[in-house]
Amino acid sequence: MSIDNMVNNSYVIDLKEKGLNIEKIGGKALNLAKMSSAGFNVPPAVIVSVHAYDFFIKNELEGKISKILDSIDFNNEDSISHGCSSIRSIIKSEEVPENLFLEINHKISNLPDGYYAVRSSAVAEDLADTSFAGQLDSFLYIKKEDILKNIINCWASYWNDRAVKYRHDASIEHLDTEMASAGIAVLVQKMVSADISGVTFTANPVNGSNNIVIESTWGLGEAIASGIVTPDIFVLSRDGNIIEKNIKTKKQGYFLKNGANTLINIDEEDREKASLNEEILKKVLETGIELENFFGVAQDIEWAIECGNNGLSNDGTLNKDEKKHSTYLYPPVSSSNHSQRCIS
Repeated sequence: MSIDNMVNNSYVIDLKEKGLNIEKIGGKALNLAKMSSAGFNVPPAVIVSVHAYDFFIKNELEGKISKILDSIDFNNEDSISHGCSSIRSIIKSEEVPENLFLEINHKISNLPDGYYAVRSSAVAEDLADTSFAGQLDSFLYIKKEDILKNIINCWASYWNDRAVKYRHDASIEHLDTEMASAGIAVLVQKMVSADISGVTFTANPVNGSNNIVIESTWGLGEAIASGIVTPDIFVLSRDGNIIEKNIKTKKQGYFLKNGANTLINIDEEDREKASLNEEILKKVLETGIELENFFGVAQDIEWAIECGNNGLSNDGTLNKDEKKHSTYLYPPVSSSNHSQRCIS
């Protein structure tokens, strides 16, 4: 029997599949699926659904987990920590049921070569009456052969101390994934070897005005998040006029090298250069507004650019005769961007 006949394709979902909902794929994956269906450029991805997690837990583990939960004193941090550690341990040591194992591995084998992000996508992340975001684990720079192990690590992170305490206090049943607010999906998404990245705000985070604020730097966004660099900051009106431009010295940047997030020194000639030019800023602005209109509310938009064939010339102008670089978008919602030049 061929592998295609052995798997039933019920647990692993393509990001472009129609009619997905938060109960099936979680909040983070749902936003990406909406963007992908609408034609925005999102990195290739598959989703290991909430049903997969539910099947894995209910196959052998539900009774064991329930017994540990009953033993936890939720007014005692040590009791919570000990109980959650025990639950995570049994999840990581349990074998994945054969049909689920076959389907996940079949989907993984069909993914393009490269490194992947394996990201938790909890159902409760984006519900109106819950605040679950940031409580679960994600894993970056994962080789294809290690994806399954990290899917299980994501499942285990549903039982982090803080997440379990939050669900208890919010009266979210830990094991009842029939409830609208319970359960976890896992997003498996190809990582972009970013030459430039940043964030677009469609409402000014400083004063709340409707000006567009764009932050950018060389390499991966980790340089901004970790405080290694202060990003370039551009403030634009919605008709494309630059109101403010603050170009920073960017001495270092994180780049994806051989599957690792590597901090490298930026060439001196590039440190003082703007990471975006006016033509590209306009495109960022337009895409940001498109996303804001699509979702109906102001957005914080993460983006990354992977340059190909020197898609931009060294003098800061677009080289329209070269193959264009690719722009990729990330949750919670994302935008488009290109750069003034690409640093290798």
